[in-house]
Amino acid sequence: GSAGPTPFHIPTDPAARTALFRHYIRTGNRFYAEKAGYTSFRKSLHYFDSAQALANLTGDTAMLADAVFARGRVYDAWNREPLQTVRFFTEAAALLARVPGRRAEHLYVRQLVAHAYEKAHDTTGALRVLRSLYAETIALPPAARDTLRFLPEGALIATGVGAFSLADSILAHLVRRPAIVNDPESYPYLD
Repeated sequence: GSAGPTPFHIPTDPAARTALFRHYIRTGNRFYAEKAGYTSFRKSLHYFDSAQALANLTGDTAMLADAVFARGRVYDAWNREPLQTVRFFTEAAALLARVPGRRAEHLYVRQLVAHAYEKAHDTTGALRVLRSLYAETIALPPAARDTLRFLPEGALIATGVGAFSLADSILAHLVRRPAIVNDPESYPYLD
């Protein structure tokens, strides 16, 4: 692959910069999808780092959020430095909060922060994020909550850190139970 962007190769045209950014993200995603150990993660990080460098130079918050989130996904899948996962997902969530129209993604990434804390065996961090997320989500109109299909995972995370009453609250107040079905590709929500 390429060595990534340098100040001499950054397109001045905004459309060309966006196209280059998307190229870096797509290529990084292709290597990330392999999940074939350190080599594929290192290659994906190379492209995601390039995407973040480009986003930093342009000052585009949405691009930066996407690049930081992509880097967090690599650390999450690699599962060797869970606090790096927490750091990247926390930064991505904060950036997404500033991007109009991306509230659902912001909430989803915050939930991933809680999951990253769970994987790092930091129950306090996971509960702090889950409780904050619960408070913000319960304040949404029911129609908006119904679009957040990832909320059952929050109950699963709460269960994983031993917060059974919080898991019950998530399921009772944030999720329409008939909409919960087991997903053989990810989580057995009902179980």
